[in-house]
Amino acid sequence: EGGEIETTVLDAPLFKKKIEILDSEMEAKGNSGVFRIKKARLTGK
Repeated sequence: EGGEIETTVLDAPLFKKKIEILDSEMEAKGNSGVFRIKKARLTGK
C-alpha cells in the first residue's frame, strides 16, 4: 500500500437510509491502523 487513506461514507444525499455504526474497534500499528466495524444498521434520515 502506498499510504493512501480509505473512506467510509455513512450518509449521503443519494442514500435512502444512513448507516449507523453500533460497535467498532480500532487497531493501530506504528503509522498505520485499521478501523473495524463490528456491527452496523440502516436507519432512516
